[in-house]
Amino acid sequence: MSLAVVKKLLLATVLTFTATAVSADRRVVIDSVSVEQIVADVVGFTVQRAAEELLQISHVNVEQRGYSDRNSYTSHRVYQGRPARIDRASRDKLRQLKHQHQRTLAQLERDLDSDLQELGRDFADDARETKNRRKLAKKREKFQRKVDKAYSKFSAKVDKANYKFDRKRADILQDSLAYRFDYDD
Repeated sequence: MSLAVVKKLLLATVLTFTATAVSADRRVVIDSVSVEQIVADVVGFTVQRAAEELLQISHVNVEQRGYSDRNSYTSHRVYQGRPARIDRASRDKLRQLKHQHQRTLAQLERDLDSDLQELGRDFADDARETKNRRKLAKKREKFQRKVDKAYSKFSAKVDKANYKFDRKRADILQDSLAYRFDYDD
């Protein structure tokens, strides 16, 4: 072979290997970005769902009703009505109870967020090692199931906290009614 042909073949080989290496590097970057996007999508959606649930119940006027109206945790209805007049002491107790409940819900939300971040880091570590798209899809499904399970636990804890709140609220309102009816004797 002539020297010109050998040079052209050598140049073509070098360019092919370089293009393959650049392509492989680009695929790794795309996979890394896609893994981060998967984590952001799954975790972001779940955090948004939890925030919407907490926002929905944060606007409840505890003098008017409790949180158990939408609660599947209870098998019976908790006292939801409001006495005609609530004395100042009972109103203050209800306000303190609501603030305590809001702190409990905020802690539950922080716990969920930390659990989801941990799950996201674990998934990202596992997914970065995966080269096969099919295996990545299976790992994503497994990650989604774990996130859904964490959200279900969070939702059950919120329902339980709401139930406890409503029981304490009912006790405060019953004490307020009993105090008022003692004057009728």
